[in-house]
Amino acid sequence: MVTPGRERLSRGVLRDSGAVEKTKRGGFHAAQICESLSGMWPFEQNRQQILERPEPPVDRGAETLATVRKLKAELDAVDRDMLAFKTKYKIKTNRFGVLLSVESPTMNGYAPIRCEWDALLRRRDNAVARWHQALHEWSEAKEAIK
Repeated sequence: MVTPGRERLSRGVLRDSGAVEKTKRGGFHAAQICESLSGMWPFEQNRQQILERPEPPVDRGAETLATVRKLKAELDAVDRDMLAFKTKYKIKTNRFGVLLSVESPTMNGYAPIRCEWDALLRRRDNAVARWHQALHEWSEAKEAIK
């Protein structure tokens, strides 16, 4: 049954001219309840104040410099591990890290030593790449400050 001032939206839903949807039983839809209760929420006024607060300034130069120092320390640790490994097995390499000679305590020791050396090279290459990227980010942050 539709009365003047109301229109039928779908089966059982009527809309008042006041834009409040009611079902045939007189109940309200969840959307209208949420809209009417949103203004009654106790923190509604504080929400706008929280959203309008300026964010604290971030010193990108200091952050990136700390990252560079952390990655450099990690790179130094990898270099120490490589030097200790080279000393232990009396390894000689060319400038690219390719094994030229190895002194192994056993006859079958070359394969495990080479495997471990390759893992150390991968760790070092990964650390160098991350350190290099951090240096570029630090340089860009310093330029942005100027």
